Parts: sequence; C-alpha cells; structure tokens
Amino acid sequence: MKSILVPFVTILLAEFADKTQLALLYLATRTKQRIQLMGGAVLGFSAVNGLTILFGHYLKNLVPASLIKVATGLFFILFGIFLLLSRNGHDDSKEVGQRDRLRHPFWSALSVIVLSELGDKTNLAAGLFAVRYQPALVFIGVMAALICLSGLTILVGDTLSHRIKPKLLSLLAAILFIILGLLTLWH
Repeated sequence: MKSILVPFVTILLAEFADKTQLALLYLATRTKQRIQLMGGAVLGFSAVNGLTILFGHYLKNLVPASLIKVATGLFFILFGIFLLLSRNGHDDSKEVGQRDRLRHPFWSALSVIVLSELGDKTNLAAGLFAVRYQPALVFIGVMAALICLSGLTILVGDTLSHRIKPKLLSLLAAILFIILGLLTLWH
C-alpha cells in the first residue's frame, strides 16, 4: 500500500498548479471535447511516467538534465509567443462561453504533456520512487494522482471558458507560458 500511497500523495501535491496542469487548463478552455483531451493527457502521462518508472534512475543519465531544462523552457516561451501572435485572429465580439475549436484535442494534450513532463520534477520523482518501491505499484499511484488532477483541471478549464472572453484568456495564457519558460531557463 505504501508503494501506491507515497507516490500518489507526493505527485498530487507536486503537480498541483504545475506548468503541465496549467498547459492542460489552457487546452481545456479551447475545446468542448473533454474526453479526447483527457485521453491524450492520460496517454501522455502514461508514456512519459511509464518509461521513467521502467528505466528508473537510469533514464536521467540518458539525456542531460540541462538539455531537457533548456528544451522545456524554450518550448513554453515559443508556445506563449505563438499564443500572442494567434490572438490577432480572435474576434472581440465573441461571447463568453464560445470557444475556438482545438482541432485535435487528443493530440494536442498528448504532445503538450510529453514535452512538458519529460524531465519534470514529478517525472523524475516517479523514477526515483521506482528504485525504492515496486515499479508497477508506483505507476498506479502516480497515474491515479495525475488522472485526478487532470480531470479537475479540465473541469476548471471548461468552467473558465464560460466566464472569461477568449481573447483575454489567450492573453493571460500567453503571458503565463512565457513567464514559465523564462523561469524554467533561469532556475
């Protein structure tokens, strides 16, 4: 039971309001297809954390942490800039509650999760737990925490999309992603 509970509580607390959950929150405001979005998130988390747990602490030696950190920081900065540039296509007259359709919510969530989780602190923690506890049980604990948080994040994103104008939401998300990218590069 400890092999499930320790990773569950640790990941749940560490991932709360993490950059990955913020990215998922933004995606949730852009689509009504919550099931597809959740499916992409679960597959992304499963792939990244499954591999990390499978390889345990050996994975951190495959790719230098500094390279992962730079790639993640640049990804978030570029994503923020993309959001700023794409805001020009938003119509200010759109009602709150109307959302631009995310073309492929499943693939969007999958790619964002994989890119932002690879080498993330919670991902590395999952690998370290696998060294100490039984890997299959660690995976269950980690995934249970991530599924709970992701489900909550998607519901909050859905609620926000009905209350905040898309152009303002896009601006806030762009600024947040750029700040997160800069903080990732700086730390």
